[in-house]
Amino acid sequence: RGYFVLNERAGSRIWLPEVVRLKRAIQADLEKTGLKFSGTTYDSFEGYTCKTTGENYQLDWYHIKDYEGQLRNVPISGTQADCLKEAMVEIARYIREFSLTDDVKLLGQVHDELIYRMPKCMDGVSEQWNGLQQISCLFEFDEAVSKEDYYEKYHDDGHCLYPDQYAEDDGTIYMLDCSFPKFIQLTMIKCANRYLNKFEMKASMDIMDSWTK
Repeated sequence: RGYFVLNERAGSRIWLPEVVRLKRAIQADLEKTGLKFSGTTYDSFEGYTCKTTGENYQLDWYHIKDYEGQLRNVPISGTQADCLKEAMVEIARYIREFSLTDDVKLLGQVHDELIYRMPKCMDGVSEQWNGLQQISCLFEFDEAVSKEDYYEKYHDDGHCLYPDQYAEDDGTIYMLDCSFPKFIQLTMIKCANRYLNKFEMKASMDIMDSWTK
């Protein structure tokens, strides 16, 4: 096709321009003979075979090596980029919805890291958080989780508040109050796991007075 779809959720793709050029060359050859283009098959040894004529067409060796390397890596790195962007959008939507734009700022994004600035009353560790100034965030799971899974995978003393008040009759938890760093962490995990079938993503967080890299 001349492109490779990275994941089904986002439908994002990487284009392979030399493959596109090759397919156009095949189509041009067919038009000269009056035959209709019916697609190609690919074999790593034989190259591209035109279904109509049976003729073989080869990419240059260095393009083959380049693309084979890209296509092993890009589904991982590209999907990581997609789920990180989705998390950034969800966090930004929450910040706007709850009028936190004056207090919370996205400072930067480095590979798979998000760096935010926030007041101490939202950080989950400072005296302001543990006092009367505390401002928590409301996180919602995509699907309710059991109490066992919640305490094993998500609970963090000091950062997570009042899960029981959002529990279903069967004890599963669908929302919780938490610090802003925990909200970021859980949102990143939630968005990443929307893309994964055989694996489950985790994320860590650090709360510091300043950020350097």
